[in-house]
Amino acid sequence: RTALAKLLLQEADLLLLDEPTNHLDIEATRFLEKFLAGYHGAAIIVSQDRYLLDRVVEKTADLDQKQVTVYPCAYSDFAEAKRVRLETQQREYEKQREWMHHQREYADRVKADKSRSAQARGRLKALDRLERSGELIDAPAHVRRKIALDFKPSRKAGDMVLRAEEVCKAYGDVVLFDHFSLEVFRGEKIGIIGPNGVGKTTLLKMAMRRVQPDAGEIRLFENLDVGYYDQEHSDLNEGVSIIDEIATHRPGRVETEVRSFLARFLFFGDDVYKRVGNLSGGEQSRVVLAKLMWKRPQVLVLDEPTNHLDIPAREVLEDAIIAYDGAVLLVSHDRYFLDRVVNELL
Repeated sequence: RTALAKLLLQEADLLLLDEPTNHLDIEATRFLEKFLAGYHGAAIIVSQDRYLLDRVVEKTADLDQKQVTVYPCAYSDFAEAKRVRLETQQREYEKQREWMHHQREYADRVKADKSRSAQARGRLKALDRLERSGELIDAPAHVRRKIALDFKPSRKAGDMVLRAEEVCKAYGDVVLFDHFSLEVFRGEKIGIIGPNGVGKTTLLKMAMRRVQPDAGEIRLFENLDVGYYDQEHSDLNEGVSIIDEIATHRPGRVETEVRSFLARFLFFGDDVYKRVGNLSGGEQSRVVLAKLMWKRPQVLVLDEPTNHLDIPAREVLEDAIIAYDGAVLLVSHDRYFLDRVVNELL
C-alpha cells in the first residue's frame, strides 16, 4: 500500500503497474480500480486480476507464442474474442489444407493421362505459387499446456467437518475473534474475506491446530485427511528436489509413477530434480498443489491459493474446486475466483 501511495501521488503521465493488486485486500483493490478508471494519464498494467482488467482497461495486449496481439477491449471480451479467433483460424487452416491435399491427389491421379496432364501441371503450379506468396494460412498456435488438477478424495468424509465454538483470539489489545462459532459440513465451499489483518489466516491456522485460541474450541473432526495450502509455502522443504518432496508423502511409489504425476503440473524431464528452494513463486505454487492432489484429502484448507498463479492455472484450480465433493475453507482476495467456487462467505 505504501509503494502504491507513493506512486499515485506522483501524478505521472504514464503508470507502469506490475501485478499491483498482489497483497492488497478487496477494499484496497476497489480503491485502485476507481483511481485508475478516473486517472488522467495512461497506464500499462500487468495483472492476473480479471475483475480489475474488466473494470479498468480499454485494450488488452496478449503475449503468446512470442507474438503480441492487441484487442480493443477488456479481459472478458478479449477471452471470448481470442477463443473465436483461434477456432476460426483452425477451421480455415483445415479447410485450406484439405483443398491443397485434394489438388495434389488429383494431379497425381491424372498426370499419366496425356489429355489431362497439362491440367495437373497447372494445379501443381498454382499450389507452388500459393506457397511462395506467403498467403498460406498458418496453423493456430498450440494451446499452452495447463496443469491437470483433480482433488478426488481417497475416501468419503462424515457429514460434520469442522466446528468452532465460542472461539476468542487476541494479540495484545488487538481482538481478532470474540465468541466466534461456525460449523462446516461436507461439500460446503466457504470463502473467507475481509481487510488485511483481521485474522483470516489465523482462523485457518487455528483450524489446523497450528495456532491455539485463547478461549473456546475449534477443531477439524478426527480421522480426516486435510490438504492445507499455506500462502507462504512454509510447508515446502526447500533443500530437496521436487520429486523427493512429492514422493515422501506416499512412500513406496516408483519413480516413473511420480514423474508421470509431476508432468501434470508441467514439470518435465530433469525439471523434477530441481531444488525446491530454487523455484519461482509460481513453480512452488504448482508443487504445493501437486502435494495436495497427491494426498487426495477429504477437506481443503486454502490460504490465498491463487497467489503466483497465472490466469490459465487459476481457471484449472477453479474447475477442480467446483468438481471437488469434499469441504473447502479458503481465504482469497480474488473476487473472480470467489464468485466461481464458493457458495458461502464469511
